[in-house]
Amino acid sequence: MPEITPDTTDPRPALNALAGRLSGFIKSADQQARAALIPNEDTRKKPHQMEQGQRDQCLSRVRRMEYLLRCFILWLAAQLIARAHSSHEFAANLKTCLGFKAAARDDVQGPPAWMVREDKILREDLSGEVRLNSFSIATPQIISARRSATLRRPRPYRLLDDPLRAVDARHVLARIARLPRLLKRADKLAERIAARALGQVSDVQGLAYQPLKHWLPPEDIWRDCQDESEREDLNSLHYRAYSALSDLRVFPNGLGSDTPGFARFKPPDRPQLRHMV
Repeated sequence: MPEITPDTTDPRPALNALAGRLSGFIKSADQQARAALIPNEDTRKKPHQMEQGQRDQCLSRVRRMEYLLRCFILWLAAQLIARAHSSHEFAANLKTCLGFKAAARDDVQGPPAWMVREDKILREDLSGEVRLNSFSIATPQIISARRSATLRRPRPYRLLDDPLRAVDARHVLARIARLPRLLKRADKLAERIAARALGQVSDVQGLAYQPLKHWLPPEDIWRDCQDESEREDLNSLHYRAYSALSDLRVFPNGLGSDTPGFARFKPPDRPQLRHMV
């Protein structure tokens, strides 16, 4: 992966090259899913299906693609924030991207938001399309371990799924179809994240994505990656995003509770020399 340093006059060629590789990974994931579909002549009567084992493999790859995009977008946002800290003019221009868009929305006349939302749901139900949750870039609020322990209930034993069983494939296909749109808007999403962070008294906690608290990518994401070039970009993008967020002190506690604090190893304070009057 080519180095992108602050001394680079124009980083866009390197960013375009990286985005091109991500696009290739996404196309490969789409081809894998299409090849796994069970032949179906009329999808209006019967939705797309694939074998359970094939769908699990496709979902694993989709999660990896989504993870790569999160790292990419947060890394871009961190670079924009770092640049804004060194240039007041750039920071002012970046903050306006939220204000202008909000003003433009206010000027549009149309039905109430709740009516539009309900109408979209009805349209999707009638068309048979899959409705996905919004793509979250940073980490959502997580229930504490103590509270989650009280919510646990005993569950009946569940047999292993039959890997050859035909299952609905619409969800995985919908998530794959969303990936190119996210990549296309990666720079705009990064701008909005950076603008929010700068507009909230330099609050960078909105960039907190828990897997980036550590310098190694998540084991389950890394282990399932078999393609060497994809794994190389996964390692590189994760570390770049981790380093950028660390420089911004997004995670105040550093690497987390699994590393020592070395409080006793702090060197003694320098002696203070005072002039005698």
